[in-house]
Amino acid sequence: VQLVVTVRRTTIEMPSKKKAKCKAKATKKAAAAAAEKAEKEELLDSLQSRCAKQEDALLEDAIKLAAAEKRALHANIELSKSLKELKIETKRLKDELIDAQMQLCLTDMVKKCT
Repeated sequence: VQLVVTVRRTTIEMPSKKKAKCKAKATKKAAAAAAEKAEKEELLDSLQSRCAKQEDALLEDAIKLAAAEKRALHANIELSKSLKELKIETKRLKDELIDAQMQLCLTDMVKKCT
């Protein structure tokens, strides 16, 4: 099969060997483009997979952090309750100490007067 090309009213016949060479070049270019496209798609898939894994890891870390914050808040509340109870107990003990000192003072005064 020969390729016939007409340029300015002049007909040039291209030998079938040259036509086959042109087709081979076109096929090589198409194959190279397809290979490059496949490589890019593979790279994109790989990046998307890595991104999804990182998102999953970040989500797990966020869940762990939220749980730790909840535990810390609960511990802080418990500490606040304990501190309040200790303050109440300290005030009660101070009041008892003052009462005992007053009793002792009164007892000493009664002994001195008698």
